[in-house]
Amino acid sequence: MNYQKKLSTEEILKEIENGNTIDTNAIDFVEPKAQLNQLSRAILDKFKSFSKFATACYISSSHLNEFLNGKKKFGRDKLIAICITLKYTIPETSQMLHRLGSTDLYSKNRRDFEILRCIKKGMTLDETNEHLLRNGLNDLYDKRKNP
Repeated sequence: MNYQKKLSTEEILKEIENGNTIDTNAIDFVEPKAQLNQLSRAILDKFKSFSKFATACYISSSHLNEFLNGKKKFGRDKLIAICITLKYTIPETSQMLHRLGSTDLYSKNRRDFEILRCIKKGMTLDETNEHLLRNGLNDLYDKRKNP
């Protein structure tokens, strides 16, 4: 079998579901370090420094550094906050969450639905948090906890 074209996620799942053996050469595995490197480049494309980005996300610079170096894992809310700060689209946010081992935004969950709406509208992290709080939902990262 020729593996110049790698299998998509859907194709891989279909092969597993059908009980077929899959040659790992047919899969373009996502390496966590490569994903973090890609995220680092995206940050520096939009911000002058990691420190300025960390401030925009209400994350400490040292925690961001540890995360980008693979020494620390972030929870789902911080990952979503990062995606919103980078102005990622819904598909880009979903891809980032998947690649970093987190669950996707689920549109039938009220809070996730509101977050999806905020992403679609291009709202900032502060605007998203305010929107969530106005709707009686937990915000993504309460900047009031970290002055």
